[in-house]
Amino acid sequence: MKHLLVVNLFFAPRSFGGATIVAEEVARRVAASGEWRVSVLSFSGFGDVAEPTLIRTRLPGGVDHYTLNFGGDRTPDQEFDNPAMTRAARALIAEIAPDAAHAHCIQGLGAGVIDALEAEGVPILLSTHDYWWICEKIFMLNHLGVYCRQEEIDLKICGRCVYDSSGLQARWDKSLATLRKPAVITYPSRYARLQHERNGAPAERGFVLANGVTPPGPDYAAKRAARTSKRLRFGYIGGPGPLKGWAMIERAFRTLDPEAAELVVVDAATHLGASWWSEYRFGPLERHVTVVPGYTMATVDDFFAGIDVLLFLSTWKETFGLTSREAALRGVHVIATDCGAPIEPLIDGDTATILKGFGSASSLRRAMKRLVAEGPPTPSDAGREKIAAEIQSYDHQAAEVMRILGEITASAPSAPRSSSSE
Repeated sequence: MKHLLVVNLFFAPRSFGGATIVAEEVARRVAASGEWRVSVLSFSGFGDVAEPTLIRTRLPGGVDHYTLNFGGDRTPDQEFDNPAMTRAARALIAEIAPDAAHAHCIQGLGAGVIDALEAEGVPILLSTHDYWWICEKIFMLNHLGVYCRQEEIDLKICGRCVYDSSGLQARWDKSLATLRKPAVITYPSRYARLQHERNGAPAERGFVLANGVTPPGPDYAAKRAARTSKRLRFGYIGGPGPLKGWAMIERAFRTLDPEAAELVVVDAATHLGASWWSEYRFGPLERHVTVVPGYTMATVDDFFAGIDVLLFLSTWKETFGLTSREAALRGVHVIATDCGAPIEPLIDGDTATILKGFGSASSLRRAMKRLVAEGPPTPSDAGREKIAAEIQSYDHQAAEVMRILGEITASAPSAPRSSSSE
């Protein structure tokens, strides 16, 4: 049986964000296939230690989970490439000797993890989930929290909002050099691939492999039918910052009748033992709002069965959009900004209401008032067919990942594994 090392910033039981869900769901299926034994490497930043500390745990199903903990203050440059983390990662990789690696989001662990894998002769599949490789701020938001709208990246523009512009060129050069080390790079959407490859990622190694989405369970329809609230329930998943358009929602909701509309806010930070909303002052909006804990793959149906409309008001061009797809698969209407990949499987006026550009409080208000008055439209046959064609399962994604892993391990040159991290 071959040995796969999955690398991601977070992993169960510290699950947070769509990329982590993807990493966990695919890894679980790869492990269940019987073809691969799976280990995991993740990051944590607790305390204040001089050198990274390795924490070993065992997850259900026999998965070995290795966490590199490195607390204390770190600059963005150190988050991107930290020699201490690279040394610690290489020592672990040399010890466990995986046959291949599937790397996802490696913030904190650093780009040096890819160097460490290459140095130990491990073939690498890299699955991107955001813009970390081409943007220090990950989401291409400038110092004002506004999407910078760059397509071909101009480092002079980036220099106005990064932590230290003097290191920007070095980060860029390191990033592009590192992207040439994986055998294969996958992107979760057409938009994500285009944005990376027009900025130097190797086109000959990349292709689109959409992330999987958990389909509704057999009792989802019954759960949805059992809901009795007379108010139209809008769902919002995110924090009070600029990324997901909270300020727009807050302004728009103030004009809605609280007897006709409710806002269900998912506090996803509860997965990390924290909260975005426990001390937030909703003010006049409080009469509309119910805050619920972050849902899991076991409770995703319960959440979506309890809302009528998902608000997906991203203020940047996202690379995928898991929650918009979860909603669409479950027949939940989506109000979305024109934010790139999240709306790729949706049809405006049918399965979604798509606001021009990144939207505004006034355009959102008009859309919500229309839905409150008329109710969300029933998806058409064309709308359902597009969703079915463009949203795939984790089973499909895992099968593709195993196919790729088989190819890159079969073609990888045999290389001696070092017995040290030198």
